[in-house]
Amino acid sequence: MRNKKQFSNYIIMSFIPLVMIPVLIIAIFPYSGTTKKMIEKTKDFYSDVLLQITDNVDLYYNRYDSIFKNIGESKLFQDIINRPAQTAIEQVSYLHDGVEETGIKGLTNLVSSKTRGSFCVIELNRPDAIKKTSFSIIRSKEDNSAFEIEGIQNEPFFLKMKENSDDKPIVAFSYAVDIPVKDRRVMFFYPYRGKEKKEIETIMLILEMQDFLPQLYEGQTGVKLGTLYLMDQFGNVLDKNHPSVNDYYDYDEKSGEYVLNPGDDPDDEFEGMSFAKYQMLNTDEKILLSKDVEKCIEKYEQQLSFSPECKVINYAGEKYLFIYMKAKDSQIQALYFHPLKEITESIRHLTLKIFLIILLVLIATVIVTIFFCTRFFAEIQNLADKQTHLLNDDYTFQKDDSSSNFNIREFTELNDSLNAMANAISRANILFKGKSEKQAKDIEAQNNEIELFNQAIKREEKKANDVLLNVVPGKILEDILSDKVATEWFDNVGIMFCEITEINSEFSNGNSQLVMNELSQVFGKFDSIMECNNCTRIKTVGNVYFAVSGIFEQDPRAVLVLAKAAEECRKYIEQRNLNAEIKFQIKIGMNLGSVAGSVIGKKRFSYDLFGEDVNIAWYLKSNASIGQIAISWAIYKLIAGAFKCSKHESFNVEGYGVLESYLLEGELT
Repeated sequence: MRNKKQFSNYIIMSFIPLVMIPVLIIAIFPYSGTTKKMIEKTKDFYSDVLLQITDNVDLYYNRYDSIFKNIGESKLFQDIINRPAQTAIEQVSYLHDGVEETGIKGLTNLVSSKTRGSFCVIELNRPDAIKKTSFSIIRSKEDNSAFEIEGIQNEPFFLKMKENSDDKPIVAFSYAVDIPVKDRRVMFFYPYRGKEKKEIETIMLILEMQDFLPQLYEGQTGVKLGTLYLMDQFGNVLDKNHPSVNDYYDYDEKSGEYVLNPGDDPDDEFEGMSFAKYQMLNTDEKILLSKDVEKCIEKYEQQLSFSPECKVINYAGEKYLFIYMKAKDSQIQALYFHPLKEITESIRHLTLKIFLIILLVLIATVIVTIFFCTRFFAEIQNLADKQTHLLNDDYTFQKDDSSSNFNIREFTELNDSLNAMANAISRANILFKGKSEKQAKDIEAQNNEIELFNQAIKREEKKANDVLLNVVPGKILEDILSDKVATEWFDNVGIMFCEITEINSEFSNGNSQLVMNELSQVFGKFDSIMECNNCTRIKTVGNVYFAVSGIFEQDPRAVLVLAKAAEECRKYIEQRNLNAEIKFQIKIGMNLGSVAGSVIGKKRFSYDLFGEDVNIAWYLKSNASIGQIAISWAIYKLIAGAFKCSKHESFNVEGYGVLESYLLEGELT
């Protein structure tokens, strides 16, 4: 009985750690693993948000660049900056009476149709006869903004404009404009250098409304959970979302904390953020000067790509998920600080609840185990003793065994059953041994045949897939094989049609096979160019090659790579014609827009794209001359900074109206 008690205690003491270890694993590892995944998901989400915000800023930046250039080239602007010198009386008359005739209101109307901001012209080379200054300022409308020209000439943005030979707008906050720092507004400065293109003679300025930047991210409700800073390239904070007038709770400037006023709901369901989450937010701009932030920005500047930089940083005893992104064109810096506690808080509460539940289950399990061991162990031990007798061919048992629920009749039946089973198994083993050897040989031969058959199937399957890949794109082929084919809608897709015709038909008259062979080689080269530039060939229709970019993977550079591929196709044809007997000539049309993609047919199927933007690309191709690459306005505004483009003739298309087109002439060096 002493051994029985020891074994029973051993089971109990061994069972508790076996239960405790899974409890600890469930409580600790899921917490750390889930926390890590949540942080990674948060990084990915807010990286996409910052990318979208900076893209929106660049969209406005490029739009203003076009506005400034149109103004600089307009006759109205030239009349203003080239007007004769004026006396004080003439200047007063000009500003009050003649300003409309000379065109400043015309420029104002042009700018007002594009932006809500104020527009003015600062003439550095024209003295002000009224104020007795070496410069003059013409405002589009009266406001309270004052300008200190000496201050502007010493500001970093002005020095950068002087250094840069290419006249591009600069987005910055100027301390020379009399606006309080707390009421910071975005300013777009554009230099005009005059005919000689040397010194800056005039500066055009658009002073945006104070809500210009907030409206770019107001639709991103998730940004509210952290603090977003938007800075210009010179380190001036242009906007931040906390603290702001849009916060639900009041902010105490002295204590630097949010306060809960009487009547405020600490967990307002419509706000989406509790008072506790507001208290986690960073509201101290000094965090922008911390070493961790500087290192993260420095690392971003060193990388070649424009993907956001992410890092967990410590500041003032709190941890924040810091994400940094800079707009490519406007150089606006987006810095986002998300409290780490906000990410892990819900996981921590859930893990604690799981731990308590498992602990209760553990206690109940231990109680049941102790009860089971003390009550049934004696019967188990008695059964084990009888099994030992059976293994030793000892079938003598005491009939009056009070510790067992079995009587002698039951053990006799069990013994007879075991002996009969042993005899049957022995006979079966002899028969099975002979059959198993023969079956093993048969199975081995069958396996060899199956292996050869599987290899043949794989070879044929590869051939079939290779053929299908020439008909439909790889991703669509996967959907076809998995019966998931459906019409899909794609946005921001670059579309290209390339038409190839012969120059010297005398080499191929009467020999269409020769032309088809040459055309097949050209299309094969085009396929290689598209693949190298991450573009997709959709199909060929006779002598027309149809390709797209950005259809299956959203890529902000999709238009650029398609333009690069089109330029490479044109250069290839030019190089090929130097030595080829049959010479080809091409013309290309490109557009950017939305398309619908679908597999056509069931037995003889193909993949095709449809939509108005596809038709526009076809019309651009048809309107282009030999050797030209005609692009739409949507393409032009995205690639103008990387490719040399020129204005092309507009043409009318029935059902679409007048289409504005440009010509892609080559990459900028």
